[in-house]
Amino acid sequence: MLSKIKIILIMMFSVVWCVFAPHIVHAATAPVLASEQVNTIDQKLHQQHFSGSVLIVHNGQPIYIQSFGYANYQQRKRNQPQMLYQIGSMQKTLTAVLIMQQIQAHHLRLDDTLAKYYPRIPNSQQITIRMLLDMRSGLQLSTLPSRVLTPAQLLNFITRHVQVKDVGDFDYQDVNYAILAGILSQVTHQSYQSLFTKTFLTAYSPQQAGFFNTFMQQSNTTCGYANDGNAPVPNYALPIYETPQLASCELGAANTYFNVWTLYQLQRDICEGKFISLSALQQLRTGIQYPHDRYIGGIHNTDQYYWSHGLIAGFESAFVISFNGQNAVVMLGNRPLQKYMPTLARSIYHHYALTPRLQAGRPSALTFFDKVNWPAVAFLRPSLAVPTLTQQMIINNYCLY
Repeated sequence: MLSKIKIILIMMFSVVWCVFAPHIVHAATAPVLASEQVNTIDQKLHQQHFSGSVLIVHNGQPIYIQSFGYANYQQRKRNQPQMLYQIGSMQKTLTAVLIMQQIQAHHLRLDDTLAKYYPRIPNSQQITIRMLLDMRSGLQLSTLPSRVLTPAQLLNFITRHVQVKDVGDFDYQDVNYAILAGILSQVTHQSYQSLFTKTFLTAYSPQQAGFFNTFMQQSNTTCGYANDGNAPVPNYALPIYETPQLASCELGAANTYFNVWTLYQLQRDICEGKFISLSALQQLRTGIQYPHDRYIGGIHNTDQYYWSHGLIAGFESAFVISFNGQNAVVMLGNRPLQKYMPTLARSIYHHYALTPRLQAGRPSALTFFDKVNWPAVAFLRPSLAVPTLTQQMIINNYCLY
């Protein structure tokens, strides 16, 4: 009887090994960016005094992951690849996908007018959901509440204070996405935060992504810093602490945090049609071509890739991603650059994400990302993989000074 059990166990182990062993070897030996290109990127980021984490992905694989500067200078805590950063307005890309999910489910239409949901808002009969998504509603909010408001209270404040000017013209205003969040709550009968969490974050822990109200509770959080324009070299003399009052005003627009890898995974999954169909994504992001601006459906659309930018409370972020989600650059920083971050992100994307020079893998934080991803295991959703203690130790001890 015992020998039969041993035989069965050996057979089971053999099957498991045959399935996983090739992929474990693949993960351990996955190619990374060549050393000379790594040095060039490091130098560019040092020259810009970048503080934060950068991820470069080629053909769906991380080929570069580096961190620079301090997560908290007062505590002398360095930035590391798993650090959390507020992503600012890049959250709008996700809010737009939530809207498109409801359109796919026939609960909304892009040409629905605002009068259906918030009739008290001026010119609501002329303003459509499409206009809100594309920042062409003409709505402006020149005053903010002086205290923390619930989402319902904020939307009531908006309906009483919002102004309208030049419906149809492009005007980048966060109030558009606060209203979209309110529409989502009306249609789904749940809070925006609950809907967002169920849709995008159920596979992740709060140490990977979440909302502002849990940001400071995490051990791997970062502090935002102002870029002192009077200093000869950017420093950490001016920490910025976002207030709950400001965060409550950023409903649907800019009150979430991520690490670089989790944010890439979500944006890749969107591009692959895992949240909305590819035809719905195309309708969202390319359905209407405006003559002078390509901000469509919460994201910037070019002929070659999507890109996005966020800036809030000392945090600046940018990502560039190919239409199929396989090539990308993600930059999450906790001190704004003196130059426009998307320009740097697009330059890195063109030179290193599309046609990189690769070499055999080396021990680094890449080991963590490769093992977490396990891309060749078709039946295991990448975002559900959990790092082992050893993998976590690898990434915890990896930091570029």
